[in-house]
Amino acid sequence: MKIENMKSVPKNREEFERNFNILEESSRQGTFHIANHLSRSIQGITNVRLLPNGRIDFNTVDENARLMANMTANMEHLKNVNE
Repeated sequence: MKIENMKSVPKNREEFERNFNILEESSRQGTFHIANHLSRSIQGITNVRLLPNGRIDFNTVDENARLMANMTANMEHLKNVNE
């Protein structure tokens, strides 16, 4: 098994917000699942807030939320590559 770098690591704000949009859409579609014992991750995601202009407020994003968004975007990337 070859280990590769994540393709979804954001390099700018646009990519960062894209990853969170993928996480949000996955949640809405019911394709994002998280184990009940990972309450810190759930709390991190629910704490993310938007600014009045609709952009993500970086002050509300913690490490758990960032990791979850990047991981979800990477899984989407892998799913698209394998299709």
